[in-house]
Amino acid sequence: MTVPALVFCCLYASGMLGAVAPRGWHPPEATPAQQAEHARVAALAARARLAKDGKAKYQAHLKTLGTLPGSNRFFGAGIPGNMLRKWFCGPQGGKSSDGTGVHPQLLMSFQSWGAKKRKDRMPTRELSEDQPVGIRAEMFTWQPWQPPSRGVSIKQQERAQHKFSNQAIADGKWDHYITQWADAVRRFPDIRVYIRFGHEMNGTWYPWSLDPREYVLAWQHIWNIFQQQRVTNARFVWSADFGEGPPDAPGWETNLMAYWPGSKYVSDIGTTMINFGGSDSHTVDQFTQRINYVHNLLKMPVMLTEVNTDQQGRRRWMLDLARYVGQTSWVNGVVWSQQPSYGAGNMVTGNMKWQVWHDPGSRARRAFIKLADAASGTRLHGHSPACSDA
Repeated sequence: MTVPALVFCCLYASGMLGAVAPRGWHPPEATPAQQAEHARVAALAARARLAKDGKAKYQAHLKTLGTLPGSNRFFGAGIPGNMLRKWFCGPQGGKSSDGTGVHPQLLMSFQSWGAKKRKDRMPTRELSEDQPVGIRAEMFTWQPWQPPSRGVSIKQQERAQHKFSNQAIADGKWDHYITQWADAVRRFPDIRVYIRFGHEMNGTWYPWSLDPREYVLAWQHIWNIFQQQRVTNARFVWSADFGEGPPDAPGWETNLMAYWPGSKYVSDIGTTMINFGGSDSHTVDQFTQRINYVHNLLKMPVMLTEVNTDQQGRRRWMLDLARYVGQTSWVNGVVWSQQPSYGAGNMVTGNMKWQVWHDPGSRARRAFIKLADAASGTRLHGHSPACSDA
């Protein structure tokens, strides 16, 4: 800047220049129409800032719905992230008696390798929905099949699907898909991903149960790909169907262990625990006999990876489970899932269509809260700002 220019600026800033400058040198006054337009633009800008601030506040409040998974125990829910607010607050955003008011630490979803849409075959959508609501753990029940129509017979459901067979996986025919899936998981390093591959494999209702030896080879092959891709946030959950009753049924343990891939390849073990009611009604104690046995057999903690019960007697059943989980330190996770079951269509069941998030029974709601708290080892029930802010 030149010296004359610097002097000019100083004189103008001091006000002295106004005394010597020509009257017409100052900018003219804005007309009323111009002033009105300026006010309108300023109002629009202020409204946009408020909307942006409100959205940011709402997004911050949404993150209060999920909580970080505990180091040893967690409680999960089988719902997608975009349903968490309704599940927690109720459909009216907390203005009705609906909603569980329970902060889950993990969400669980089912995913079929043969889903028609590519987005339904990859984990990206679920993991993207987890982040805005504060969820930092997701369990995928990863099913290598083309899902049949619901209501087909067990025999039809178990029918071999050669395209998705264990042997095809072990032979490397699905390596491209598995590698893509692993890479997608790796892109969400802040979310712990539990992979529940080929669950209930020791049953007689899924095609991946047909050849135990090839199932083990397929499991180990998938695990190796995740290691090669350096996916550090993935955990492999060997989730069988332990069944009910004393663990002395002929051939039960032999059949179960035929699918065991080895402790090197398994991060966690789990089991399904569903009381269907009707002809397949079981108390909590009938399940826990075999859960205790498998824990002692494999020397590992146990997750209850898919839990549900008939509406009739639900309060007592949930309280019994809460007591068992609370007293059993090595049960390190409970995942409550009320999604429709393929197997239910082949049984005479009780009412499995009820949903805990709009249960009319206040005592049953309190029993559910006790179960969630016992599973996590902490208090998960409480208000979230996301319920009152829209």
